[in-house]
Amino acid sequence: MSEMTKEQSPATRWEIRIGSPVECVDGWVGTVERLVVSPRTREVTHLIIHRGLLLHRDAAIPIEAVESADEELVRLNLSSAELTSYPPYNPVDYVSASADWQPPTGYAREHILFALPRPLARMRRLVAATSGPVAHADIGSSAEAPTISTGTRVEARDGPIGNVDRVLLDPTTHQATHFVVRKGTLFGHDLIVPVDWAIKVRPEGIVLDVGREQLSQLPEYRPDDELATDVEQALWNDEILRRVDLPFLHTKVQDGIVILEGYVATSVHRQRAEEIVHNVRGVLGVDNRLIGDDELEIAVAQALGRDERTRRHRIRVRARHGIVYLSGDIVQAALDIAAAVPHVRKAEIESVTDLRPW
Repeated sequence: MSEMTKEQSPATRWEIRIGSPVECVDGWVGTVERLVVSPRTREVTHLIIHRGLLLHRDAAIPIEAVESADEELVRLNLSSAELTSYPPYNPVDYVSASADWQPPTGYAREHILFALPRPLARMRRLVAATSGPVAHADIGSSAEAPTISTGTRVEARDGPIGNVDRVLLDPTTHQATHFVVRKGTLFGHDLIVPVDWAIKVRPEGIVLDVGREQLSQLPEYRPDDELATDVEQALWNDEILRRVDLPFLHTKVQDGIVILEGYVATSVHRQRAEEIVHNVRGVLGVDNRLIGDDELEIAVAQALGRDERTRRHRIRVRARHGIVYLSGDIVQAALDIAAAVPHVRKAEIESVTDLRPW
């Protein structure tokens, strides 16, 4: 099999072979299963590492973590503990190359993946460049870099797909990271396309190195105000959440990411709300910050059990949408301890039988 190289510097070239063992600084962690490649630069951006004894799950590791590589071994500059901090490999975050896309020499098409713009938590930090038909954004760092403009025609490998509606910028670098392609007869909705999928960016048009099959798997773009309305309606339509939790549950939408905040009766309701929101058309991700009362009860009980002032007392803990009620063998310090637990709105005595100062 021929070799693929990733240039780290003019003096260093790496050879990465599918199936090669992978080592971190303190031991073997798995084998190279697939490579994630940039359609624009045709360079490796990530390795998909098949699970090993230390990793316990497949993971997508950025190429920057590779210290050295040859046909026999890939060495990472990470410890096994650092390795587990990387997100697990999830097939839904990637798409295979189209049938007519030619992989780098020596690699079968099934070994190559393109990254979809997921997970999209980073998009919450992006801003839209939509100040009229001349709005544009560099896709490179130099002054000579090509630009993406609103209204620019966009073509896939197998034909036109639409026009650029807006450009999403990184607020720090002010460079384009994604652009929104206006819906047309082909897809019926707006698409968020990674800039990395564009191999040609010219004033007359943008050419993508992917086909319509891959584009159909991209997330839909919808304005935040439309999403917010649909999210609130979806939560309202759920009878359990409407009757029990809705007054204490708050939502906001930022660049397609729905943020859930507030209190729910149980952690099951917390998961229920997240699943409902995930199913709303156009939602790109959910930042679930909801607090379940059962989680608060456990946290408060543990805090009371750890403290010398309360550990010998039998105190019952009950929470209702963030308010903690204590009953039983109460001492004054118990209220202070409970109120200091993160996310507790306030602590009160449910029934006073033996309140005495500590």
